Amino acid sequence: MWKSGGRLLGSLLALSAFVAGCAQASFSYQPKSPPAEVYSVKAPVTLTVVPFTDARPRQNTFGGYGLNGYPCLLPPTPFCTADYQRPETEHSFVTRTSYEFRPQDDLARAVAEEIKQVGLFEDVKVARASNLSEGPLVMRGQISSTRWRGSLYTYLLGPYDAFAWLVGAPIGSSWNELRLSLQLVDQRTDKTLWTYELYGAESHTEWLYYNYGRDFTYPAILQSQVPEMLKSLALYIGSQPRTFWEKMAAHSGASRSPNG
Repeated sequence: MWKSGGRLLGSLLALSAFVAGCAQASFSYQPKSPPAEVYSVKAPVTLTVVPFTDARPRQNTFGGYGLNGYPCLLPPTPFCTADYQRPETEHSFVTRTSYEFRPQDDLARAVAEEIKQVGLFEDVKVARASNLSEGPLVMRGQISSTRWRGSLYTYLLGPYDAFAWLVGAPIGSSWNELRLSLQLVDQRTDKTLWTYELYGAESHTEWLYYNYGRDFTYPAILQSQVPEMLKSLALYIGSQPRTFWEKMAAHSGASRSPNG
Protein backbone atom coordinates (compact mmCIF):
# COMPACT_ATOMS: atom_id res chain seq x y z
CA MET A 1 0.00 0.00 0.00
CA TRP A 2 2.71 2.47 0.99
CA LYS A 3 4.70 1.39 -2.05
CA SER A 4 1.81 2.02 -4.44
CA GLY A 5 1.02 5.31 -2.69
CA GLY A 6 4.62 6.43 -3.02
CA ARG A 7 4.60 5.48 -6.69
CA LEU A 8 1.41 7.52 -7.23
CA LEU A 9 2.87 10.51 -5.42
CA GLY A 10 6.05 10.27 -7.47
CA SER A 11 4.05 10.10 -10.68
CA LEU A 12 2.01 13.14 -9.70
CA LEU A 13 5.10 15.10 -8.77
CA ALA A 14 6.65 14.27 -12.12
CA LEU A 15 3.46 15.25 -13.99
CA SER A 16 3.14 18.45 -12.01
CA ALA A 17 6.74 19.42 -12.74
CA PHE A 18 6.30 18.59 -16.43
CA VAL A 19 3.05 20.51 -16.86
CA ALA A 20 4.38 23.55 -15.03
CA GLY A 21 7.55 23.77 -17.08
CA CYS A 22 7.19 22.01 -20.41
CA ALA A 23 9.93 23.57 -22.53
CA GLN A 24 11.93 26.63 -23.42
CA ALA A 25 10.24 29.33 -25.49
CA SER A 26 11.88 31.97 -27.67
CA PHE A 27 10.96 35.32 -29.20
CA SER A 28 9.90 34.77 -32.80
CA TYR A 29 8.42 37.54 -34.92
CA GLN A 30 6.75 37.38 -38.31
CA PRO A 31 5.15 40.50 -39.85
CA LYS A 32 1.65 40.14 -41.21
CA SER A 33 1.71 39.36 -44.91
CA PRO A 34 0.28 41.07 -46.81
CA PRO A 35 0.39 44.13 -44.55
CA ALA A 36 -2.87 45.55 -43.27
CA GLU A 37 -2.28 48.78 -45.20
CA VAL A 38 -0.07 49.95 -48.07
CA TYR A 39 1.03 53.59 -48.00
CA SER A 40 1.44 55.89 -51.00
CA VAL A 41 4.24 57.94 -49.42
CA LYS A 42 7.88 56.92 -49.65
CA ALA A 43 11.05 58.64 -48.47
CA PRO A 44 13.83 58.08 -51.05
CA VAL A 45 16.43 57.39 -48.37
CA THR A 46 17.76 54.36 -46.50
CA LEU A 47 16.70 53.97 -42.89
CA THR A 48 19.05 52.22 -40.48
CA VAL A 49 17.53 50.72 -37.34
CA VAL A 50 20.11 50.44 -34.58
CA PRO A 51 19.92 48.15 -31.52
CA PHE A 52 17.56 49.60 -28.95
CA THR A 53 18.70 50.75 -25.53
CA ASP A 54 17.56 48.82 -22.48
CA ALA A 55 16.02 51.05 -19.82
CA ARG A 56 14.07 48.32 -18.00
CA PRO A 57 14.26 47.96 -14.21
CA ARG A 58 16.33 45.01 -13.01
CA GLN A 59 14.13 43.62 -10.23
CA ASN A 60 12.78 40.10 -10.53
CA THR A 61 10.72 39.00 -7.55
CA PHE A 62 8.90 35.91 -6.33
CA GLY A 63 5.67 36.21 -4.34
CA GLY A 64 6.31 33.70 -1.60
CA TYR A 65 7.45 30.41 -3.09
CA GLY A 66 8.12 31.11 -6.77
CA LEU A 67 6.95 28.97 -9.68
CA ASN A 68 7.83 25.48 -10.84
CA GLY A 69 9.69 24.58 -7.65
CA TYR A 70 8.77 21.82 -5.26
CA PRO A 71 8.27 24.30 -2.36
CA CYS A 72 5.31 25.65 -4.39
CA LEU A 73 3.68 22.22 -4.12
CA LEU A 74 3.60 22.18 -0.34
CA PRO A 75 0.18 22.87 1.29
CA PRO A 76 -1.47 25.07 2.32
CA THR A 77 -0.43 27.12 -0.73
CA PRO A 78 -3.35 28.04 -3.04
CA PHE A 79 -1.06 29.57 -5.66
CA CYS A 80 2.46 30.84 -6.26
CA THR A 81 3.40 34.08 -8.01
CA ALA A 82 6.32 35.73 -9.75
CA ASP A 83 6.95 39.24 -11.11
CA TYR A 84 9.85 39.73 -13.53
CA GLN A 85 11.12 42.92 -15.13
CA ARG A 86 13.59 40.91 -17.21
CA PRO A 87 11.98 37.54 -17.90
CA GLU A 88 14.80 36.29 -20.11
CA THR A 89 17.03 35.99 -17.04
CA GLU A 90 14.71 33.61 -15.16
CA HIS A 91 13.86 29.90 -15.32
CA SER A 92 10.54 29.73 -13.48
CA PHE A 93 7.24 30.37 -15.29
CA VAL A 94 3.77 28.86 -15.56
CA THR A 95 4.20 26.29 -18.33
CA ARG A 96 7.63 27.22 -19.71
CA THR A 97 11.07 26.72 -18.25
CA SER A 98 12.77 29.75 -19.81
CA TYR A 99 12.48 32.44 -22.48
CA GLU A 100 15.16 33.07 -25.09
CA PHE A 101 14.86 36.79 -25.69
CA ARG A 102 17.37 39.51 -26.63
CA PRO A 103 15.14 42.58 -26.40
CA GLN A 104 17.60 45.13 -27.77
CA ASP A 105 18.20 43.15 -30.96
CA ASP A 106 14.94 41.20 -31.31
CA LEU A 107 12.64 44.22 -30.98
CA ALA A 108 14.80 46.38 -33.27
CA ARG A 109 14.77 43.69 -35.94
CA ALA A 110 11.00 43.21 -35.65
CA VAL A 111 10.31 46.94 -36.02
CA ALA A 112 12.68 47.12 -39.00
CA GLU A 113 10.91 44.21 -40.73
CA GLU A 114 7.52 45.87 -40.31
CA ILE A 115 8.72 49.21 -41.69
CA LYS A 116 10.49 47.56 -44.61
CA GLN A 117 7.46 45.51 -45.57
CA VAL A 118 5.24 48.56 -46.17
CA GLY A 119 7.88 50.41 -48.24
CA LEU A 120 8.03 53.73 -46.40
CA PHE A 121 11.75 54.10 -47.23
CA GLU A 122 13.99 53.25 -50.15
CA ASP A 123 15.54 50.54 -47.98
CA VAL A 124 15.63 49.52 -44.34
CA LYS A 125 18.72 48.03 -42.74
CA VAL A 126 19.51 46.72 -39.28
CA ALA A 127 22.84 47.68 -37.74
CA ARG A 128 24.71 45.29 -35.46
CA ALA A 129 25.73 48.19 -33.21
CA SER A 130 24.57 51.76 -32.68
CA ASN A 131 27.82 53.15 -34.08
CA LEU A 132 27.59 51.13 -37.32
CA SER A 133 24.63 52.94 -38.87
CA GLU A 134 24.77 53.82 -42.55
CA GLY A 135 23.58 57.18 -43.82
CA PRO A 136 22.07 60.13 -42.00
CA LEU A 137 18.69 58.64 -41.07
CA VAL A 138 18.47 56.24 -38.13
CA MET A 139 15.77 54.86 -35.90
CA ARG A 140 16.53 54.45 -32.23
CA GLY A 141 14.45 52.84 -29.57
CA GLN A 142 14.32 52.65 -25.81
CA ILE A 143 12.78 49.65 -24.06
CA SER A 144 11.07 50.69 -20.82
CA SER A 145 9.24 47.48 -19.94
CA THR A 146 8.93 43.81 -20.80
CA ARG A 147 7.36 43.07 -17.44
CA TRP A 148 6.02 39.55 -16.86
CA ARG A 149 3.73 38.47 -14.03
CA GLY A 150 2.45 34.97 -13.47
CA SER A 151 0.57 32.76 -11.03
CA LEU A 152 0.64 28.98 -10.74
CA TYR A 153 -2.54 27.55 -9.18
CA THR A 154 -2.08 24.67 -6.73
CA TYR A 155 -5.53 24.72 -5.09
CA LEU A 156 -4.15 23.81 -1.65
CA LEU A 157 -3.53 20.32 -3.03
CA GLY A 158 0.26 20.36 -2.67
CA PRO A 159 1.82 17.58 -4.76
CA TYR A 160 -1.65 16.52 -5.91
CA ASP A 161 -2.34 19.77 -7.81
CA ALA A 162 -2.03 17.90 -11.12
CA PHE A 163 -5.35 16.19 -10.30
CA ALA A 164 -7.08 19.56 -10.58
CA TRP A 165 -5.31 20.37 -13.86
CA LEU A 166 -6.20 16.98 -15.35
CA VAL A 167 -9.92 17.44 -14.70
CA GLY A 168 -9.96 20.89 -16.29
CA ALA A 169 -8.97 23.44 -13.65
CA PRO A 170 -6.64 26.24 -14.88
CA ILE A 171 -2.91 25.65 -14.43
CA GLY A 172 -2.20 29.33 -14.00
CA SER A 173 -2.22 32.75 -15.61
CA SER A 174 0.34 35.16 -17.05
CA TRP A 175 0.47 38.84 -17.95
CA ASN A 176 2.92 40.46 -20.40
CA GLU A 177 3.63 44.17 -20.82
CA LEU A 178 5.61 45.86 -23.59
CA ARG A 179 6.55 49.54 -23.47
CA LEU A 180 8.83 50.95 -26.15
CA SER A 181 9.64 54.44 -27.45
CA LEU A 182 10.89 55.04 -31.00
CA GLN A 183 12.80 58.01 -32.39
CA LEU A 184 13.59 58.87 -36.01
CA VAL A 185 16.83 60.85 -35.94
CA ASP A 186 18.78 62.88 -38.49
CA GLN A 187 22.35 61.99 -37.59
CA ARG A 188 23.75 65.03 -39.38
CA THR A 189 22.34 67.29 -36.67
CA ASP A 190 21.28 64.69 -34.09
CA LYS A 191 17.78 66.16 -34.40
CA THR A 192 14.82 63.98 -33.50
CA LEU A 193 12.36 64.17 -36.40
CA TRP A 194 9.59 61.85 -35.15
CA THR A 195 8.75 59.99 -31.96
CA TYR A 196 6.27 57.30 -31.04
CA GLU A 197 5.33 55.63 -27.77
CA LEU A 198 4.30 52.02 -28.18
CA TYR A 199 2.49 50.27 -25.34
CA GLY A 200 0.50 47.09 -25.05
CA ALA A 201 -0.32 44.36 -22.54
CA GLU A 202 -1.98 40.95 -22.65
CA SER A 203 -3.08 38.41 -20.07
CA HIS A 204 -3.87 34.74 -20.55
CA THR A 205 -5.16 31.90 -18.40
CA GLU A 206 -3.67 28.51 -19.27
CA TRP A 207 -5.30 25.10 -19.06
CA LEU A 208 -3.84 21.71 -19.84
CA TYR A 209 -6.21 21.48 -22.83
CA TYR A 210 -6.43 25.13 -23.89
CA ASN A 211 -3.95 28.02 -24.17
CA TYR A 212 -1.22 25.71 -22.90
CA GLY A 213 2.27 27.19 -23.25
CA ARG A 214 1.16 30.81 -23.75
CA ASP A 215 3.40 32.31 -21.10
CA PHE A 216 4.91 34.86 -23.50
CA THR A 217 3.00 37.01 -25.98
CA TYR A 218 5.42 39.89 -26.64
CA PRO A 219 5.42 39.30 -30.44
CA ALA A 220 1.61 39.44 -30.51
CA ILE A 221 1.58 42.63 -28.42
CA LEU A 222 4.06 44.30 -30.76
CA GLN A 223 2.15 43.19 -33.84
CA SER A 224 -1.10 44.62 -32.44
CA GLN A 225 0.54 48.04 -31.96
CA VAL A 226 2.38 48.20 -35.29
CA PRO A 227 -0.46 49.51 -37.52
CA GLU A 228 -0.86 52.73 -35.53
CA MET A 229 2.91 53.19 -35.38
CA LEU A 230 3.24 52.81 -39.17
CA LYS A 231 0.34 55.19 -39.75
CA SER A 232 2.01 57.84 -37.58
CA LEU A 233 5.34 57.38 -39.37
CA ALA A 234 3.67 57.60 -42.80
CA LEU A 235 1.93 60.83 -41.80
CA TYR A 236 5.27 62.35 -40.80
CA ILE A 237 6.97 61.30 -44.04
CA GLY A 238 4.11 62.74 -46.08
CA SER A 239 4.17 66.01 -44.13
CA GLN A 240 7.70 66.83 -45.28
CA PRO A 241 8.40 68.38 -48.70
CA ARG A 242 10.05 66.03 -51.14
CA THR A 243 13.08 68.33 -51.28
CA PHE A 244 13.69 67.54 -47.59
CA TRP A 245 14.13 63.85 -48.38
CA GLU A 246 16.03 64.49 -51.62
CA LYS A 247 18.63 66.59 -49.81
CA MET A 248 19.02 63.86 -47.22
CA ALA A 249 19.38 61.22 -49.96
CA ALA A 250 21.99 63.35 -51.73
CA HIS A 251 23.95 63.69 -48.49
CA SER A 252 23.76 59.93 -47.99
CA GLY A 253 25.10 59.34 -51.52
CA ALA A 254 27.93 61.82 -51.01
CA SER A 255 28.88 60.13 -47.73
CA ARG A 256 29.28 56.79 -49.53
CA SER A 257 31.16 58.26 -52.49
CA PRO A 258 34.94 57.64 -52.55
CA ASN A 259 35.40 61.29 -53.37
CA GLY A 260 32.89 62.51 -50.78
